[in-house]
Amino acid sequence: MIDLINKKAGTSVSLDGMGGAGLVKEMEPFVARAVKAVTDELITEATEAAGALEGAQAENAKQYVKVMERIAQKGAGYVEAEIGRLGGLLAKTSVSPEKRKLFMLRTSILNSFKEAAAGGSAGDGEL
Repeated sequence: MIDLINKKAGTSVSLDGMGGAGLVKEMEPFVARAVKAVTDELITEATEAAGALEGAQAENAKQYVKVMERIAQKGAGYVEAEIGRLGGLLAKTSVSPEKRKLFMLRTSILNSFKEAAAGGSAGDGEL
């Protein structure tokens, strides 16, 4: 049933509400490259790839680009700090369901960066 809903809605939410929510497989190669270094060239390529997508995939792909831009601006610690900040917001009961969904999607995307860094070049000090 969940698979059918995900297919029709263009989402990838699991029973626990997370799973691969918000993840865009076309953007994952950029995540792997971002672990090594976020360059202007990488951001440009990711922006072009995001622009080629449609619907929810395009909106979620824009989040990947935003994360890369923030990493370039604020450094590798941004991913962990933002995951923590969003976790705090998600813990609040006053957050609207719409914002909660957005925060969960962003957390999922940020976790893909975190996991790539953990599984990537360990010991490099990146992300």
